[in-house]
Amino acid sequence: MSLALVRTAEHQRLEHLAGHDALTGVANRTSFRTRLASALVIGERHVAVAFCDLDGFKPVNDTYGHLAGDDVLVEVAARLRSRLRVGDELARIGGDEFTVLLRNVPDAVVAGQVADRLLQAVEDPFAVPGGEVRVGMSVGVALAGRGVSADDLLSAADAALYACKRSGGGRRAVVG
Repeated sequence: MSLALVRTAEHQRLEHLAGHDALTGVANRTSFRTRLASALVIGERHVAVAFCDLDGFKPVNDTYGHLAGDDVLVEVAARLRSRLRVGDELARIGGDEFTVLLRNVPDAVVAGQVADRLLQAVEDPFAVPGGEVRVGMSVGVALAGRGVSADDLLSAADAALYACKRSGGGRRAVVG
């Protein structure tokens, strides 16, 4: 009996690891894409994706080291999570990029308000050994239309994000 409990616990731990980012504990790219696709397939209304990328993060790693950079990423994830609404889901999809599955976003105005809250999450400085650093963030949001696929929605949010980056970063753009 105790062996069965150990195996069950280990199976649950491995399932969690497979779907979550090891550093931040939030969902990973694969899990996020699956959740987004599921929401779209079941016809969930008023879905959007926010694609977030940190501005000025590379100097944190270069100046303070990757451990300090990892600490900043963990704190970014915690701050973003604290700004989410009930039902929204955060994921780290790689490096300093995060995505958010937004629910109950009926229009661009609401999407912009949520994006502004995400931007505010990184306004305060982050503690690093020997001081503190500031990083910014750019956010591209895409609203789901009828028949849009998860990949199309992610691509649209990514394109909106990079429009922000090209304009100097530290802002948001909403499409759809």
